[in-house]
Amino acid sequence: MGNSEINPRSVLTDLAAEGGADLIGHHTTDAVVHTVREMFEHITPSWIMGGGAISDTGGLNIQWTKGHLHCEDDGKIYEFDARAIDLLLTDNVLNYLYWNGTTKSATLAVAISRPAHPHVTIGHIHCQDGVIWSYHQNSNAGVTSRSYWNGLRAVFPSMVTWGLIVSADANGTNPLDVVQTQGAYYDAVHDRVAVDEVLSRTAPLMKRWFHNGGDWDHDDNAEIDTARYDDGANLANIPANRYVKTVFFTDGTYIHWMYATEFFVKKSDALAADIPALPSGLTHFPKTTALVYQEGDAVLPTDPDQWLDARPTIGAAEGGGIVTSHLNLTEIGTNTHADIDSHIADTTKHPFGQTPASAGANGTAGEICWDSEYIYVCIDTNTWKRVAISTW
Repeated sequence: MGNSEINPRSVLTDLAAEGGADLIGHHTTDAVVHTVREMFEHITPSWIMGGGAISDTGGLNIQWTKGHLHCEDDGKIYEFDARAIDLLLTDNVLNYLYWNGTTKSATLAVAISRPAHPHVTIGHIHCQDGVIWSYHQNSNAGVTSRSYWNGLRAVFPSMVTWGLIVSADANGTNPLDVVQTQGAYYDAVHDRVAVDEVLSRTAPLMKRWFHNGGDWDHDDNAEIDTARYDDGANLANIPANRYVKTVFFTDGTYIHWMYATEFFVKKSDALAADIPALPSGLTHFPKTTALVYQEGDAVLPTDPDQWLDARPTIGAAEGGGIVTSHLNLTEIGTNTHADIDSHIADTTKHPFGQTPASAGANGTAGEICWDSEYIYVCIDTNTWKRVAISTW
């Protein structure tokens, strides 16, 4: 983006001067006729040409520098003023700094919902629990490309390109410390954020999010809390032996962790449960890894199935120790037949070789299992039938 002032029309003028005059003429594709100028202005007519750099001045206050932008409606360049006096933002939401495309005022404004055409978004700021966690300057485009842009942003508010996996910190001071690998993600589909390795035991520690009196709050701690969950109003004790699902996310600087919002009797139900939602002011930050554990666990799980890849990615992610799920396979990294045979023979690790306790045992329609005497088929919820088998 930079701070240089570039007039898109001068680019076309330079093209013509260098013998590209024909490029400025009309070109026909089927029944659509466009000049390069028309296509250029249709694809990227509104954009920030320079300036508009946001700065965090403490608490929820920001300032910004003077800048220029190109307006798609009239093709003119407009200047907006710097703000040298603190502007207080709204807490617990995403704030949007924008130029008013209707009044074309030199004074920028702030909104808590994404401004629509003809306004031009200069940047967005993540505000939660009295803190500005991150802010990004926006790239801006015309009506057509903006539709694609916003569509991508709705699906992938932040896309992880590699890394950012959270796992147990093998060298941690405490058994519930975690580490997040280095990596990179794109905030709002355009602003690349490179992230170094982060340790939860390193000051200022990990940010843990929960409700306190019904409002979002956070504290700083090196460890996961395996005793409590967020009931929507406050932290409460997880009932004995229940399972919960939590999630980590990042702002590019810290490890953030969401307390679980529900608990389950069976681990399989916790694994299948939804990931806890992020506070509204932090929704652009990418989730990284979900974690399932049992109430009161003194150490973090070693079962890889309980560490789930929650990253919003496009294509194959690279590096960072990719999280995998292989039905509780252990020592499979040695790639020996003995390991695989042992897994297949261990009926505690898969649902096939087992005997339902009764015709009314827990089960889901479509499940099939067997033992040495019968094949069992679950025909309805908690309803099993069996057929005898014999040698031949």
